Amino acid sequence: MECAFSQSNCNVMHKLNAYVRDIPDLLVVGKILVKEAERYASPGSDSSVAPQLRLSNTMTLEEWGHDQGADDFHRVVVDGHTWFSLSSVEIHVWTRRTGRSEIEIDQLDGGEYAVGTLYPTVNLGDINRIFQRGLQLIKEDTFQELVATNVDRSLLHQENHFDR
Repeated sequence: MECAFSQSNCNVMHKLNAYVRDIPDLLVVGKILVKEAERYASPGSDSSVAPQLRLSNTMTLEEWGHDQGADDFHRVVVDGHTWFSLSSVEIHVWTRRTGRSEIEIDQLDGGEYAVGTLYPTVNLGDINRIFQRGLQLIKEDTFQELVATNVDRSLLHQENHFDR
């Protein structure tokens, strides 16, 4: 899983393509794409933010989160400076297609890819489906590896093991 927060989506996709190319046995790959509503800008050396923060006492977690509601975490503003402003959080997951040698990262349709959101709304229906598919692929691959190493097959058919 690669998280795109301080890097562009393009850079993350290059990384994911490299993972798939360099590790052809990958069964599942994903990214979390965090998008900011405003591009971050440093407050600058003449800002009152840094001196104000240096003079303040460190807040406990309870103090920091006390006045925060469920909808208040997406934006952090101190002394008029926006430190963070969240627009959306997306999750993308790809699985290997049956019969293919590697994950097709450029394929954005079909049963091997899903996208969901974590913010501003939670929509993970397709992500749950693709994670289940990924787990099934991992389970089948592990089973095949165990069979190939001549593991005692009676162990593979015990309860809470593989469904074969």
